[in-house]
Amino acid sequence: MFAKIIRALCGLILILFILYGVFYLLARPIPDHPYFHPEKFLVIAHRGGRSLGPENTIYTFKRAVALGVDVLEMDLQTTGDGALVIMHDREVDRTTDGTGPVHNFSLPEIQQLDAGYRWSPENSSSYPLRGKGIAIPTLAEVFKAFPETRMNIEIKNSQVNTIQDLCRTIRVNGMSEKVLVACFDAGKLGEFRSVCPEVATSTGASEALIFYWL
Repeated sequence: MFAKIIRALCGLILILFILYGVFYLLARPIPDHPYFHPEKFLVIAHRGGRSLGPENTIYTFKRAVALGVDVLEMDLQTTGDGALVIMHDREVDRTTDGTGPVHNFSLPEIQQLDAGYRWSPENSSSYPLRGKGIAIPTLAEVFKAFPETRMNIEIKNSQVNTIQDLCRTIRVNGMSEKVLVACFDAGKLGEFRSVCPEVATSTGASEALIFYWL
């Protein structure tokens, strides 16, 4: 019995070594990309800096850039008419005066919502930015407002043409070296890489898990 256990363990170890060898031979480093060559640690404003103002809005992005952040992190959703907008949640309820999923709105409809409606400073019960004209921005509007700023764009939800439209918007605005596209879904990342190979990407959750175990 003991001998069988030893043989089984040896067989398992051999299989693991073979698998590791196969992965090692197939592994290739990605080409260098300008996005990944900072001269210092990067300060990243999550959702643009949520304590500075309403998340994922140009108002708050401006405040973060003025403070000297290196990267604006933001989230991408798609409206019902295919517009790429900056919004974290699938629904607009938490951050605006509207209700319902993002994909239920057209671009003109969603930009009528008050993106500052529910923002309140820390330790405050007031809502000082209600009615100040703060809207949900499109990705193109963010690019035009901050053409020299690095960005981390996470794909939260997508429709049929989202990947292609994202790539086109990045290219048209000359942001290929300024943008990193992220997504937990490795399938979506793979699709984006095939369409837009010149743009930097994060790893997907499954890719990170494989890397961790290797």
